Amino acid sequence: MAKYVYVMHRSKPVFPNSPVFVPTSRFLLHHSQRVIPVILLPIATLLVALFLTGCGGGTASSSNPSTGSPAVLFSPASLSFGSVQTGSGGTSLPVIVQNTNNATLQINQMTISGAQNGNFAQSSNCGSSLAAGNSCTISVTFNPSQTGQQSATLQVSDNAAGSPQGVSLSGTGTSSGGGSVATPTFNPSAGAYSSAQSVTISTTTAGATLCYTTDGSTPTANGAGTCTQGTTYSSPVNVATSETLKALGSKSGYSDSSVGSAAYTITTNTVDVTVTVNGATEYQTLDGFGQAEPSTLGPWPSGPNISDSLRATAVEKAYGEVGLNMGIIGALLESPGDYSQRANDNSDAFLINWSGFNTIYLNNAKQYVVNLAKPYGFNNYYLGAEAPNVRWASPWLNAIRDSNYSDFLDEAAEQIEANMTWWNNTYGETLPFYQLGNEQASGNHASTSDGSYYGTVPITQQMVDLAKRAGPRLANSGFPNTKFIVGIEETEQDSLSMASAILSDPAAAPYVGGIGYHAYPYGSGYSSASYILSTSGAGKPDSALVAVRNNIRDLAAQHNIQHIWMAENSHSGAATLDYSDFRARAIQIHDEFLYANASAYFAEGAIWDLISLQNHSGSTDLYGADDEGNAVLVDENTGAVDITGIGYAIGHYARWIKPGAKRVDVTTSDPLVQVTTFRDDGRSRLTLVVINNNSSSKSVGVNVAGLSLSGNVTGEQSTSTAYWQTLPAGASGTNGFTITVPALSVTTVVTTSAP
Repeated sequence: MAKYVYVMHRSKPVFPNSPVFVPTSRFLLHHSQRVIPVILLPIATLLVALFLTGCGGGTASSSNPSTGSPAVLFSPASLSFGSVQTGSGGTSLPVIVQNTNNATLQINQMTISGAQNGNFAQSSNCGSSLAAGNSCTISVTFNPSQTGQQSATLQVSDNAAGSPQGVSLSGTGTSSGGGSVATPTFNPSAGAYSSAQSVTISTTTAGATLCYTTDGSTPTANGAGTCTQGTTYSSPVNVATSETLKALGSKSGYSDSSVGSAAYTITTNTVDVTVTVNGATEYQTLDGFGQAEPSTLGPWPSGPNISDSLRATAVEKAYGEVGLNMGIIGALLESPGDYSQRANDNSDAFLINWSGFNTIYLNNAKQYVVNLAKPYGFNNYYLGAEAPNVRWASPWLNAIRDSNYSDFLDEAAEQIEANMTWWNNTYGETLPFYQLGNEQASGNHASTSDGSYYGTVPITQQMVDLAKRAGPRLANSGFPNTKFIVGIEETEQDSLSMASAILSDPAAAPYVGGIGYHAYPYGSGYSSASYILSTSGAGKPDSALVAVRNNIRDLAAQHNIQHIWMAENSHSGAATLDYSDFRARAIQIHDEFLYANASAYFAEGAIWDLISLQNHSGSTDLYGADDEGNAVLVDENTGAVDITGIGYAIGHYARWIKPGAKRVDVTTSDPLVQVTTFRDDGRSRLTLVVINNNSSSKSVGVNVAGLSLSGNVTGEQSTSTAYWQTLPAGASGTNGFTITVPALSVTTVVTTSAP
């Protein structure tokens, strides 16, 4: 649609009752004029006109004002008379002649030339001269003597450059017997719709009057452009109920058109729940969905666990079908050999002895995770985790910490630098993040020597000091853009406290790029499927858990941190394939996005398999509650590769909402119907994930502001009988749509959107 501006002479504004329209191919704006009407023009036309004339004249101007020569402008540059009956006396249209310069225009002759010049005539009030800045009018009449297309040229000879100037003339002669007005058409066309429609009626016969009815009666006219029954059409007709529109066209000298008809069926279902989306109110930008531990795709100490075929299937399910795109892939082991030989590489924390580091874990991560998963979109991977891992990977650090705290910090910083440097040197990639810690002060207690002893310096201060020591070291080693993910303790509150301490130190804060948090201990809060379903799933979210998430959100905002990660989930108390676990995890994802402004949500692992489980704990219960939290499970004995409840829950978001999408505001009239909405401008997509926690199906009316919708509504739906079932395509109005969501279901709805 063209954009219009009002143009007003600076010395004397004029505000007529209605704007004066001029053809977009000609425009005049001259500083010497005293009064000019307000003109409504397309912006692009105005810019072109000003560029071509230097604000001194229209596109037909033939000289520069500074030369003292006249310059002439004709508006319009061409006349089209449309269809005119022979013998009717003809139709007249004006041509405005303007002298746009500062010298008198001498008019020598006005003629009409061309093979069909006899069908046109002209008269004017211009006289033989036209003073500078003045205008006059030439009236051109088209009075065809025969039918068919006619054309000629109005020519004016004068003393301006480019003389003689010409105005193209055209028209079509029609027989005095008329012809018929073209039958009216309707847009949108007749059909069934789920919301009111604004219907435009049109005819291809220029100048015809349209008469229409909405009650099924036949409109009539007098044959000369006046409606005798029905309403004269002037603007789109609002069709809010089922009805039939009928229309005809009438024009003097033509036969009235045939009656056009369009029947509309409007089915406006009574909705149970009203959902209101404000597409212009934005929150966080999505980073994606991840894994909190490296997938078990590589060799266990004695060799590969999973066959190549099972591995390929598992990768496709976890990263392709579920849609995991990010996560941690591990770290180097400071050891000259295997795990039993863990030791300091040397006594100099500033000289990395590469023979003192075991690289098998990261080599496996590259071969069996990154290389296989990257084609599916797994591209936001990073190193780290327990840092420093005094309890398991680097127990020798405890003695250094007790004897010389500064040396301890340097040795821990050396491990971080070694990881980043080795990956960059080996694979040519500078990774964007490093996870600084994983339950160092709680949960795993990774900074202890025995589960309880942290040394003499408080553990929180140790992590603050490590950020200050390792951050500059990374920057000086060629990694100035790699940032730490901090926090990541057992509970939300512990994670908040750790992150707050690090960010509150001005020497540590510049090296922080994100905040991570966990929601343990097992069996409580958001680590309990039954608790999630009985609180948030019942329309009663735990206020304390909401508050701590709000505090994490606010801490990030205070320090301009864009990345907030719900960084691990497991042990919900439900079996891995249980539908209740699926519902609970879908609700949790909704809540993490809503209350914490989380930009990412993590499963514990992308893939877990039976042999790894046996080696890890001796258990063979792959599908029990202890293994909840992994997106995909592999049973080497049966060959089964299964997406779990948490995997299906993540997929309802990750399959449709991609990194870079922005969460936008949404409200719902029913607290048992939870809705998360993301807008993806790059894909012109609006996605809603609707969780119905009611025990009955609900009709949901979605109203959208701040965006314009188009195309069909598509997506997928999960119930207790089947996951990810394709939704039948449904029509979307420009401002909303209606869907039905079954009892205890999760539905992803996608439609095309534009700002």
